[in-house]
Amino acid sequence: LKEKKFENYRLNAASGESNNITALFEEKDGNILVGTENGIYSINSQSKKLQALSDIRNKLSRPFIRAMARDMDNNLWIATEGGGLSKIKTNSDNEVEDIKNYRSEQAFVSHDILYSLYVDHSDNLWVGSIAGLDKTDLKKSGIHNISNTAGPESFDLQDNIIASIFKDKKDRLWIGNWGTGLN
Repeated sequence: LKEKKFENYRLNAASGESNNITALFEEKDGNILVGTENGIYSINSQSKKLQALSDIRNKLSRPFIRAMARDMDNNLWIATEGGGLSKIKTNSDNEVEDIKNYRSEQAFVSHDILYSLYVDHSDNLWVGSIAGLDKTDLKKSGIHNISNTAGPESFDLQDNIIASIFKDKKDRLWIGNWGTGLN
């Protein structure tokens, strides 16, 4: 930052690619996955080249990407705006070997508009949506919804629109709400 210079990357807007970056995720090898309103890209940490990951984009239920995470089995999880959640098994070149798309009607997520993802050290997948927070134990494949409702199962969340999720070194879960603060 002393030089006040950044490396700049532009997608090809003429071919319909969006330059609205909606999600970033660093892979173990240092490559950066870039989510947009219309797909997913990778920036190679060595060559600095930007590459469209069309194989993944074409298999998503909706390519508007809001968040990405990897689980302990190296599956790529993608939260989308209106397309639910996708679990993608990729090879080392980010080519799709298997994909599963989960929608709210399958009861895997509480809503198809998703904003955030987090995989904790116990391999629980936390999913933030406009209907609250979903927790899935990836080893057991069950879902538990955490939301603020009028019923007896209600949690003390500020709001059900979960924009961000983070777990700190003391194992505390931080939940960022849209417009109403932090839990």
